[in-house]
Amino acid sequence: MSESNPLICTSKTAQQQNLASAIGSSFLGMFGLSSLFPSENSLQKLQSQVQEENQKTQAIINQGSEYFAKTQAVIDADIVQDFQLINLALTSHMDLNKTILDEKILLNTVYIAASFILILLLLIWNYIT
Repeated sequence: MSESNPLICTSKTAQQQNLASAIGSSFLGMFGLSSLFPSENSLQKLQSQVQEENQKTQAIINQGSEYFAKTQAVIDADIVQDFQLINLALTSHMDLNKTILDEKILLNTVYIAASFILILLLLIWNYIT
């Protein structure tokens, strides 16, 4: 708060002004003139200061929430991008492994076919001789 509007509970000047205002309001009230000279009492001043502080606090909370939401969105985007890169790496690795396995299966098929032909030739040779 500024010096022109000091905090009610902590400032000696404000406490003195509140006392003088309360005494003045009481005198005006005793003579029925308080409606002609309306003034804010210390409780109303305190309530307005508390309301101002609550608004400032709420603004800070809102700013923090907005910052958190923005930060969370950036983090989420980074995580999604990382998962996409990991998925790409795993997919390419799986494709490489599939290619290697296909080559080995083809080579084993050739070995099995050659073995079958060799055994068949040996059986025929054995039957002929």
